[in-house]
Amino acid sequence: MDTSRAPGAVTTTQKQRRMIRYLAAAIAAITAVMYLLIGFGVIVMYVVVGQERTPAFETWGITIKILQVVLLGALLYLALRPPERVDDATR
Repeated sequence: MDTSRAPGAVTTTQKQRRMIRYLAAAIAAITAVMYLLIGFGVIVMYVVVGQERTPAFETWGITIKILQVVLLGALLYLALRPPERVDDATR
């Protein structure tokens, strides 16, 4: 009897792992597209409905949009800057 695995454990082959990764990537891509479409729809509706309001904007809505732009800029900066080199002697 093979005792190297726990009872009920499932082993996967390299091909199965690759397929699982492809499936996970496809689900992530579909989710990202859905988030983009929903986000775009919310922004469009905010502008369309805003024309019927007096004033045509709300302070909290503008504040949120400004904070989102600042946060996006900070995330882009962190994602695009080169990684810092750490010296082993300074640790």
